[in-house]
Amino acid sequence: RTAQSQVITSARRYSTKVKPPPAMSMHLHLLVLATLFSFLPIHESFIVSLGGTDNLANYRNLTGQSFQVIVTGNNQNWFSVWGTDIYTDSSSVAAAAVHAGVLLNGQTGTLTVTILSAQTSYLATTRNAVNSQSSGSSAGSFCFGSLSSPTNLMSYRGQVGRMFPFLLQGVKSNATVYGTDIYGDQSNLAAAAVHSGVLSVGQTRIIIVTILAGQNSYVGSSRNNVTSLPLGVWNGSFSFFQLASPSTLDPYQALVGRSFPVLLSGGFISWVGGSDIYSTNSDLRSASVHAGVRAQGQTAIVIVTILAGQSSYLSTTLNGVESSSFGSWAASFCFGTLSSPTNLTSYRNQTGRMFPFLLQGVKSNATVYGTDIYGDQSNLAAAAVHSGVLSVGQTQTIIVTILAGQNSYVGSSRSNITSLPLGVWNGSFSFFQLISPSTLDPYQALVGRSFPVLLSGGYIGWVGGSDIYSTNSDLPSASVHAGVRAKGQTAIVIVTILAGQSSYLSTTINGVSSSSFDAWGASFCFGSLSSPTNLTSYRSQAGRMFAFLLQGVKSNATVYGTDIYGDQSNLAAAAVHSGVLPVGQTQIIIVTILAGQKSYVGSSRNNITSLPLGGWNGSFSFFQLTSPPNLVDYRCQVGRAIPFLVTADVWNSVWGTGIYTDDSDLGAAAVHNGVILNGVTYIVIVNILPGISGYSGSTKNGITSYSSSDSPGSYSFVNTSYPTGCALY
Repeated sequence: RTAQSQVITSARRYSTKVKPPPAMSMHLHLLVLATLFSFLPIHESFIVSLGGTDNLANYRNLTGQSFQVIVTGNNQNWFSVWGTDIYTDSSSVAAAAVHAGVLLNGQTGTLTVTILSAQTSYLATTRNAVNSQSSGSSAGSFCFGSLSSPTNLMSYRGQVGRMFPFLLQGVKSNATVYGTDIYGDQSNLAAAAVHSGVLSVGQTRIIIVTILAGQNSYVGSSRNNVTSLPLGVWNGSFSFFQLASPSTLDPYQALVGRSFPVLLSGGFISWVGGSDIYSTNSDLRSASVHAGVRAQGQTAIVIVTILAGQSSYLSTTLNGVESSSFGSWAASFCFGTLSSPTNLTSYRNQTGRMFPFLLQGVKSNATVYGTDIYGDQSNLAAAAVHSGVLSVGQTQTIIVTILAGQNSYVGSSRSNITSLPLGVWNGSFSFFQLISPSTLDPYQALVGRSFPVLLSGGYIGWVGGSDIYSTNSDLPSASVHAGVRAKGQTAIVIVTILAGQSSYLSTTINGVSSSSFDAWGASFCFGSLSSPTNLTSYRSQAGRMFAFLLQGVKSNATVYGTDIYGDQSNLAAAAVHSGVLPVGQTQIIIVTILAGQKSYVGSSRNNITSLPLGGWNGSFSFFQLTSPPNLVDYRCQVGRAIPFLVTADVWNSVWGTGIYTDDSDLGAAAVHNGVILNGVTYIVIVNILPGISGYSGSTKNGITSYSSSDSPGSYSFVNTSYPTGCALY
């Protein structure tokens, strides 16, 4: 029998009254049959003749029904196929059959087709020498093969990249599901569909699934009363998102937190915003090359996850693609799925990369090491609570920056979690995303916080301060001045925001001259905070200033000296003795490292009695280094010993000998006293004294000082152990 008579005979099985008039055209004949079939179930063994149309547009009202067609494969029907696996019903069935691999070119066969509902988009691919086209929404669709209802998809592992429709009924929450958005293929398929939100419990409908390769990890979550489980490496996976090849992800901004596969190809490189975390207006293909998930020109299925918009995006050059930095954008994305690791020790080889994780804030009994910069063995979710980016019990996507190991990690109490201090550890991380700011003025509100920045370039701009810098300093230039980065080098460095200082020191270091000036709203230093017990390990850093996080301790800790302390002293107790820190208070304290002194004087201050000491090889002071022309502004500091950075100057005026009026030029007085040589920049320690009734002039070391009857204030130099003429800067 002919295919046409088979159709008519099949129809008669349902109604003997169905008989098309002899004069009816074949096209009208098919329309009548399609209308009839829309009310009658069709067995998939029925054979339908397509006549001269070569498409299934006339059958689009038979959604969900399967039947057979006799087709001869034809790969010469150019521009006649739209879609991949799921085709528009206007596509040539003969060409689509070759594209789908169910017929060879020129081969005739009887194929089962299933009519599907309209899709919002159709994927273009090249298969079996047939180029299919992409398309937006279409009135109807079809696929080859009949519908099935498998329990899981483990038998589909060899079909990676293919899309299949299944007839599923949503099941209750007690079926096992692994993963979120990207599911392990051993998962119960119907329960996963409910978890994903494409199917309700008890509802029966056709669901399209994309088969994917296995993933390294699968994240568990609770959705739609189904709780999925986390899973490590598994060899097969699937998604309820159909494959698409979008140029950007801007149309997907509403899907924050969702992961889905995309098919990418081509070698053209276009604009990309960000690094690791990309703005959704980035060219997706170019971003995939930049991220290293696809080689230029390679065709590959990659997973993307939509993230919330970021306030800034980082510029880097990776894999031959240069990305751009810019301000905020409404949504972001990353490549790969979300995971929920307990710690980040397995990420040590990813220094400088940023990763989003799905975390639920945990209680305070989980172990955390560090503050802002955390040791990578720390419990990640607890560290997120400690850092303030996550609340206990809250589940949220958190972005983390992987960092190199640090020499020390400071403990602190935040958000009801107490982190522990730690010495050298080989890996660390931060909840601050990498940025490349020109200055740190926008971050003045983050006093006490430490975070990583990515710095590069050889341009030298204005820098204010030394060791402790004003936040309006050019950050790349300050990093060269501080020695944490060579000029022209690209490096990740840690910065800590500090309170504003009343003055900033001028020095020339590493070919960069910094400026001195008065107060600024906030300051910063390079490196993270630490809380050492003493400063003996800092002896090689004489003349440098460091910020430490200290908690004032009680009076039974040993301290040597007054104002100038022996470096074996308990640092926190010395801070209390000096008056910069009350007992029990936790605060950032700036310390100046000094050379050893010939003697240290003991005293009682703030309920702490310090001990006297003879010669000792290292010292420190809680006074920051400054370079004042004279000491008039220090009259209120009578009795204090203060270090100053002094450059000898023989041309300015000096009054007194040994004890000098406080309006005497400090550099000239230092040369006159013999504590430094002319032309040398040096740290000198000065005793602030009250005014006296008479000052005697003299000529010493090439400088003649004047006599004076009286002065409101005076100073003298401490006989230090610095070798005469040894310049520090």
